[in-house]
Amino acid sequence: MKVLDYDRNLEQARQENVIGLPTYIIYENGKRIAKLRESRALSSLLQRRH
Repeated sequence: MKVLDYDRNLEQARQENVIGLPTYIIYENGKRIAKLRESRALSSLLQRRH
């Protein structure tokens, strides 16, 4: 699982067309599985998966 923080990955954010949208995008096996706006939601997602 890969998590992108778009505050730090603006170039990739441009490619995904998500500037100004959710802050985190989660990839699994190369596929985008979630877009999250808050780190709270991110941590609960990670907890559910383990």
